[in-house]
Amino acid sequence: MKRITIVLLITLAVMLISPFGTVQAAELAPIKYSATKVSTPMKIDGNPADWSNIPVAKINLTSPLGLDNLVYHAQVQVAYDTNNAYFLVQVTDEYRMYAPIPSGTPFTDFQNHNTSAIGLAFPINATVGMHMGAPSDKQADLTKSTGTVDIAFWQLQTKHGVQAGGINSSYYHSGSGSGFGGLDNMWANNPYVKNVDNNSKSGNMWLGAWSFSSGNYVNGSKGNWIFEYKRPLVTNNTLDAQWKVGGMTSLALAYWDPDVDPSGWNDPTHHTSNQMVDIYFGPLPTTKSGTPGFEILSGLFAVLLMAPVIRKLYLNKKL
Repeated sequence: MKRITIVLLITLAVMLISPFGTVQAAELAPIKYSATKVSTPMKIDGNPADWSNIPVAKINLTSPLGLDNLVYHAQVQVAYDTNNAYFLVQVTDEYRMYAPIPSGTPFTDFQNHNTSAIGLAFPINATVGMHMGAPSDKQADLTKSTGTVDIAFWQLQTKHGVQAGGINSSYYHSGSGSGFGGLDNMWANNPYVKNVDNNSKSGNMWLGAWSFSSGNYVNGSKGNWIFEYKRPLVTNNTLDAQWKVGGMTSLALAYWDPDVDPSGWNDPTHHTSNQMVDIYFGPLPTTKSGTPGFEILSGLFAVLLMAPVIRKLYLNKKL
């Protein structure tokens, strides 16, 4: 009996480790979430007061590389109106941020990595593979693609309450997904191909503002990071996920905590959701539905990882 148990444990361990050495948490069934239709547009200011009547989906974020045992608790709320989708994401963690620098002056890498960052990912194609567009986590498949993922990546570079992203029409069809204040519109179609939106119709129509729940903007304060977003349901950018009233999309999160390493966060130290939130812009369906292939494991943001090399460097303290 003991031998059988050991064999089963070894088999389970092998199943949970990808060819890249990524320890993957067991996949959880997606959360089915009905977004709330609102008659008054949400004000994007980082203040969650107008979200008090919007249902909450709770998820946990863990290290996709198994570099630590930290679990970050997050919650998601979604609303929509005729033209826009609104998102409020909160992550429980300590406050840490470098003082915002004057507009027009780029953050240094050190400043970026010593401030929290967050990513939201949505499938663009219904057939998108579970590993950022790749059909599987086998090494031979990771350079292939079955579709494209839309990513809103935000490295906080503004003061709380100040809007970031596509803050005015000059960003909407600029030919680039770069946004003000570090809120960028990006895409990926496998773990090795990640870019700021860059086709002829590219732009940034994300609008965001952030705050901290305690109101105490001092490093080390306890509370929730609050990230508030708005984006049109439909854009003319083929690198954006397109949504509609009565339709659905799937959402995954990634969070970068600058406290995990003395030099701040780096790509291997991010934490991701191993549970999708299937968002319905209307009532939940009475039959099973979803976005095929996008109910993914915790390696969702493997797009940012070169796991075999990075993991080795990190464990040897060379990152």
